Amino acid sequence: MTAIERGPSRADTTSLRRIVVACTDTYGSRAALAWAEADSVLSGRRIVLCRTYPSGTAGALLPPPAAIGPLEIVDPVFAGQVRQLRGRLGADRIEVRIRFGSL
Repeated sequence: MTAIERGPSRADTTSLRRIVVACTDTYGSRAALAWAEADSVLSGRRIVLCRTYPSGTAGALLPPPAAIGPLEIVDPVFAGQVRQLRGRLGADRIEVRIRFGSL
């Protein structure tokens, strides 16, 4: 089996610039976020936090993610994850992507 068939080696993947984590209020999501934070500390990569809400939810009226205040009202768990991660790693290393619709 060649390296292409196996996929990139660990050394190859460290050149990626971002770690993308889908955030929900589940154990698996929290574990993925903890792993992403640890990896980011070691690699210096940015973390992109993704959150999806169903169409028509109150969150559809949210301003851009940089304004975390309104998110506290609609989704305090996610807002807390963003705030804590930005506090530990720096706001410049955390991106937030919010989308609306069905998966």
